[in-house]
Amino acid sequence: MSCDGCSLRFTILKRKKKCEDCGYIYCSECTATKGRLYQCYRCKIFTHVPLNSYDVANLKLRDLQWFVDLKGIDVPSNDRREQAVLVDWIMNYFSRQNNAQQSVPPNYQPIYPTLHPGDRNVGGLFGTQASSTPTIPSAEGIQEQNESTSHDKEDKRSIKNGTKHQIINLDSVNDRNHIFSLTTMQLKVLLTRNFISFRGCCEKSELQEKVCWLWDLKESAKNKNTIPDENLCKICMEATIDSLFLDCGHMVTCHQCGKLLHDCPICRQIIVRVVRAFRS
Repeated sequence: MSCDGCSLRFTILKRKKKCEDCGYIYCSECTATKGRLYQCYRCKIFTHVPLNSYDVANLKLRDLQWFVDLKGIDVPSNDRREQAVLVDWIMNYFSRQNNAQQSVPPNYQPIYPTLHPGDRNVGGLFGTQASSTPTIPSAEGIQEQNESTSHDKEDKRSIKNGTKHQIINLDSVNDRNHIFSLTTMQLKVLLTRNFISFRGCCEKSELQEKVCWLWDLKESAKNKNTIPDENLCKICMEATIDSLFLDCGHMVTCHQCGKLLHDCPICRQIIVRVVRAFRS
């Protein structure tokens, strides 16, 4: 069994963490603490209020498709393969939900009150769940205040842990010194999204060396004045061709456009895997 986020295989030292919201299995690097429970990186993004469009845009295509299927959003089949289009659909869905909540008047009272007046609805990623809150005697007011302060401290700790798992891309790295301040999870995400294998890397310094090498390649490509037309991506016509499609073996796109395709634009064969190739 492997992690659903970074595909890391679980061993005796790498323990499994189950997300409380979606129920999927992740490693400790892909989860953040939510009180005494665990929450994966994608559920953390989708449950954040307000929703950050930048974090949603940096999610993987399969994560966006998972959320669309979860909420039952009717997206055309052609738009499900475009990451930018799915981000627009999700942001429009959340904007409609917010408008629907704001349209309810503040003094609204239901016609049929609940049996227990202390019940309230707790919202989450998978809808609302009813949870009863018993009344606390006034003699325990001091104890309630102490518990609230302890919960505030736990929330601050979870926020600090959440900042460590902020999803970034290679364009957000300003210089080489910024690479050495990234966490192990962020380094693995950068390598995975750029189709660079980190198998066999046991130390964090080895991951940093690979990311530095990848960043140098990106900067050297920027310094070039012109790129021949035959080396340009046939979809965006901006980046160089560096992705190899398996099993057909064609090279016609960059790695950013290649990971969004379902089949090869030349032979129409289904893409099993995209491998990044570097020309000497």
